[in-house]
Amino acid sequence: DMAMYISTAPPDPGYLTPSFTCDQIPTAANNNQGQNSQGWCNAEASDLLHNADFEADATKRAELVKSALKLMAADSVMLPLFQFPKAGFWRTDQVGGPVGAELRNYTSFINNHLWTDLNGDGKVVLGAEQWPACLNPVTECANSSWMVWTTINQVMPGAFATTNDGAYVITNLLTGEPTVTIK
Repeated sequence: DMAMYISTAPPDPGYLTPSFTCDQIPTAANNNQGQNSQGWCNAEASDLLHNADFEADATKRAELVKSALKLMAADSVMLPLFQFPKAGFWRTDQVGGPVGAELRNYTSFINNHLWTDLNGDGKVVLGAEQWPACLNPVTECANSSWMVWTTINQVMPGAFATTNDGAYVITNLLTGEPTVTIK
């Protein structure tokens, strides 16, 4: 069996846990909840990823994630066929503002509130790949790239934001750089 799909992955590897751990395989027993769509289950990899989610030391966390990725590679869980280019297109006679400023960013459309209607029709039309036929985009399509780009990133701000070059910056939800004290 083979499944082919595109996934929206943030810069932080925390997305691997819901996508590749045994407890996230949708089954009748868990009311088909979970994002492990391919159904791969490796208990050792699951333990590594769950432990990585709670590891405060960045170096140790990276080693846990890399160890899990090695197990994924050994089992041929993912066969990366090609990387979609990070590109965006817009009509400069229709949309103005900093449209291209964040298109390489994970949060691509995060600045759409700064885009302007140049043709005077009162709207700026957005388009994104993977627009599925959904009756309720919040409950049925929440893991789709377009839903993340056009809605979730807009209404669910985080403590950190990524920049167009992949760096993390503190948002106004924090007063400064957080510190972790391990006792």
